[in-house]
Amino acid sequence: MNRSKLYIAAPLLGLAAMALRRGMYTLYTDVQGLLIPGNPLALLLPAVTLLAMVLLSLAREPELQAAPRLSAYSNWILALGLLLPQQRAACVAPLLWGIFQLTRYLSCAALVILGFFRARGKKDSLCLNALVCIGFIARLVASYQVWSRMPQMQNYVFSLLAVILLAAFAYQQAAKEVCLGSPLWRLRFGLWGTFVCLSASVGATDQPFYLFAALWLMGCTLFDSRKAE
Repeated sequence: MNRSKLYIAAPLLGLAAMALRRGMYTLYTDVQGLLIPGNPLALLLPAVTLLAMVLLSLAREPELQAAPRLSAYSNWILALGLLLPQQRAACVAPLLWGIFQLTRYLSCAALVILGFFRARGKKDSLCLNALVCIGFIARLVASYQVWSRMPQMQNYVFSLLAVILLAAFAYQQAAKEVCLGSPLWRLRFGLWGTFVCLSASVGATDQPFYLFAALWLMGCTLFDSRKAE
């Protein structure tokens, strides 16, 4: 499928899923704040998700477009998202939370530097991209301590998938610098991640971090500081 059509399809389907999730948590929750099983929006959401996963799997054009400024801005946008306030839940061990906080700020610094590299058309750094990947893995481990205590999977399933896809995409970003990884899977992880991150940004509690992450994925998936070799 043509790249430009996929570029449009990923955010549009993500916005549709956002609207469905917003409707679910606005119209179909009980007095305890739990989702009412079998509501029509909950039945429609899996269909939209399946459509997005299948449609975006048709990506067949991994070559990157040279756009240094757009690529740089996307890194800086995610860096801003990482600086959003984070509160530790009581169920997260202090040591684990400390590791997550450390990797969060290191990832933020790495993204700022990568943004400058890309703005000047320079080669990315394997170590800096690896730091971003490690940051997402730490977020996954720390967040799962909270997610595992939620009574309904719908409350966290998109957040879980989002962080997994973000880590997978960041790994591909790092692997690309040593001629490993797969340009095609990098593109697919980016498109799937865009959809899932937009979906995850609303729910029982809104999570604006995923909006920043979706913008990062859109910028890095289709644009780079140099053409792919």
